[in-house]
Amino acid sequence: MSARLALVAAAVLLTTGPTSARTPADLATAATPAAIEGQTEQPAPTGGFPYLLFLPKGYNAAAGAQWPVIVFLHGSGEAGTDLTKVAAHGPPEIVKGDPAFPFIVISPQTTSEDAFDIPTLNRTLNAALVGLHADTDRIYLTGLSMGGIATWAWAEADPTRFAAIAPVAAEGDTARACVLAKLPVWDFHGDSDTVVPVIHDIAMVEAIRGCGGAPRLTIYPATGHGSWDAAYGDQGLYMWFLHHRRGQ
Repeated sequence: MSARLALVAAAVLLTTGPTSARTPADLATAATPAAIEGQTEQPAPTGGFPYLLFLPKGYNAAAGAQWPVIVFLHGSGEAGTDLTKVAAHGPPEIVKGDPAFPFIVISPQTTSEDAFDIPTLNRTLNAALVGLHADTDRIYLTGLSMGGIATWAWAEADPTRFAAIAPVAAEGDTARACVLAKLPVWDFHGDSDTVVPVIHDIAMVEAIRGCGGAPRLTIYPATGHGSWDAAYGDQGLYMWFLHHRRGQ
């Protein structure tokens, strides 16, 4: 079985529950309009960010399925008001060529080139999840550069919200690292990164380990700031996500 098929099979096994007789409530739900599969632009909810929403092929047909969710946070180069820029890297780029990518993907956009506001991210995610067939115990957070920094910050602010996180080319607050001791972390960085030097992510991983955590760290040799190409191109990352559930 190829890595792609293995990923899909794992998602199906983890999202599909036992079947049962359909109730009147089920029939009422089935009568509602189908969601738009694929990647669409969504307006900002009250107090939130606009975002790209991806629903995988088969989302509407998989009655009763609860899909895992990836929340992706972009870098400073994708900030602004053009949501199509958010699909330049990472999961929202991947889904453009893979309509069966077996996750719901939520990709907010900020206008700031300096940082994501964490309360605004929380409001965005809360609103985006309404009405979705999402498994809220399998929400995975990842981001690159500025979005990777926000990944660390959001997880430190709310360490029980996510099932796992994967910061890329980022840095975090080592003084708060102990709150992440029980959270699955896979950190990625290039050893030749001159924008956000790798020593910052090494320090975060060491701080978490010092508190009893077991984060993973992948350092790509001869790689600069753009380590996200290799990180998000690794099928193993998505398999790793699927192995984790909040509270395990």
